[in-house]
Amino acid sequence: MEGRRFVAADSLTMGDIAVGATCYRYHALDIERPVLPNIAAWYERLQERAHFRTHVMIPLS
Repeated sequence: MEGRRFVAADSLTMGDIAVGATCYRYHALDIERPVLPNIAAWYERLQERAHFRTHVMIPLS
């Protein structure tokens, strides 16, 4: 992810949505995670997008 804003390029693609959904579920788990600065920065960029928050960041059931 170093040198790119999103998974495949500098703009959002479908790849970001698929990986982002998995990343959201991973971050919702109450576990210890390693520090991954590039992944954290990318995930923060995803969370800035209203549609990602509305359609992906839904409560786990």
